[in-house]
Amino acid sequence: MYEALRHGRKIDVLLRRNTRNDGTSEDATYTGFDIYWEDGQPAQVNLARLCGIAIHQIFGGQIPLAGSFRVQFYLVPVDDRCAPRLAVPRSLKPRRVYFERQGPMVALHLANGFCTDIVFHQDDDPRMLRWVGLTQLSHGQQQWVDMVALYGGQVV
Repeated sequence: MYEALRHGRKIDVLLRRNTRNDGTSEDATYTGFDIYWEDGQPAQVNLARLCGIAIHQIFGGQIPLAGSFRVQFYLVPVDDRCAPRLAVPRSLKPRRVYFERQGPMVALHLANGFCTDIVFHQDDDPRMLRWVGLTQLSHGQQQWVDMVALYGGQVV
């Protein structure tokens, strides 16, 4: 494991494709998933689909669109958008993003300020909330992180 990732928060999940959650809007196309913990138990989160922009930014656009796959996500906190990049090989493709809390929710934003549809609620699974740092943020506060996603033993 890379030393820089040891300083972050890690979560292991299984994403199972669920076409019933697919959809479109005037601005985006969505790919549906169900999220499970490593032990096969459903993760209690209000997240059932990802837009194409999020899939491209988080996974580099390279995820299976059928079946299931295991993903390890690492979030390594940084001071701000301009902080030095995570000291890992370029092949790991860390993405600079931030979480912003608004009341009982925390939303994932891309580095350019684009607010994704990835929103966690205070009633989601506590393991997921610890991972995104919801309880560490006050209303309106942001936390910048470098995110790394690995799936099926592959860097994405």
